Amino acid sequence: MLSFGHYQIHTQAQRQMLRQTTRLRHIQKRQLRQLLELRQYLVEPSFPNPVRGLEGMLVADTTLKERDAAGLLIGGLSWAVWNPKRTEGELAAHKDVDVLVLDDLPLAEKFERGVDWWLPYSEAVTVHGRYTIMENVRLRYWQNGNGVILRYGIKQGFDLPPGLYIPGPENVLGMLMNETVSMQDSERVEVDEEVASVLRGRFGHNLRKTIAPFVRDKFKPYVIARRYDEPAIVKAAVERDQIVYMTPVIECTMFSFAECTALRRHR
Repeated sequence: MLSFGHYQIHTQAQRQMLRQTTRLRHIQKRQLRQLLELRQYLVEPSFPNPVRGLEGMLVADTTLKERDAAGLLIGGLSWAVWNPKRTEGELAAHKDVDVLVLDDLPLAEKFERGVDWWLPYSEAVTVHGRYTIMENVRLRYWQNGNGVILRYGIKQGFDLPPGLYIPGPENVLGMLMNETVSMQDSERVEVDEEVASVLRGRFGHNLRKTIAPFVRDKFKPYVIARRYDEPAIVKAAVERDQIVYMTPVIECTMFSFAECTALRRHR
């Protein structure tokens, strides 16, 4: 019965997504197609001997704790863990483990211990808009060992104890949406709200609200989702007098197309 119920819900979601897509006007469908095509270009270069899956996540967690830093699981693996039926083998099939580092993290080499580390930087850049030029715009961004810059950022509500944190489904979806939408110059062609809604539905289609049990067992205090560890993380920060209640642990922010261009030019 559970399996049938799951299938029924899954089918209803597919029908809703199809209805949304069908309702789009021709120009909206073209924009949706362009965004999905742009998404295909977001393929990062590989590096030698990456760690993978749950084992790689544990390597990253140990490294962060040893060096008194907090990090956030990002990339395809952060999406894959949100499925209660996911297996360790399926996680290990992902090409690497991406970690966005929230603090200073000294590394002996770019991909130390086989992890794709995304380190924080801050630069003052000149942003060229369609009608304006803004100088000395201070941007905090993240870059990995291959020189690739993330097209989104993370805003922390407060400092986190060392370790690897797993973002909840909403933040994972936000990262995916912001990364994709930032590839289109919104000053020239603004992303249509209906198109964004359909895109969000497509990206979130297979994203569940329950984490894989074996991941939960290993990362019990570090899952930033309301139904898991987020309330305890916030409570601990309140007790340290860092914040007040209702402060989000993290928020995903988006760079504009012009800001992304400015960062690439600055390098």
